[in-house]
Amino acid sequence: MKTVLIVDDDTDLNLTLSSFFLHKGIRVLTAGSFSEGMEKAARKRIDLALFDYQLGDGYGDELLAEFRAIHPKAPVIIISGYEERIVSEMAKGADLFLKKPLDLNALEGWVKILTDKAERGAGEEPGAS
Repeated sequence: MKTVLIVDDDTDLNLTLSSFFLHKGIRVLTAGSFSEGMEKAARKRIDLALFDYQLGDGYGDELLAEFRAIHPKAPVIIISGYEERIVSEMAKGADLFLKKPLDLNALEGWVKILTDKAERGAGEEPGAS
């Protein structure tokens, strides 16, 4: 079973996304902060990650850099209400940037594309369990 890590300080969005992914048969880990997100990323194999750009204790691009050190092949989607972040986040290695509010139909399509692409290029990641 695939596992998605959702890191967003918006509890309602975490619940909405959790329900969405669970309904698709995907295991969900949620975190409300940068530090909690890294703690969960370090303990589990992650197949997909969604990071809010602006967290209470850090930024999504910083989280992206640390996450990539642990899970270099897992697709990462940065989500934000700030469209001006698109170019910089993509340049920092995000696989996709989605603007809030999220369109769940579009998210479903992108998740399929990104996870299929990752599976085709999959290899063992350090620390995978």
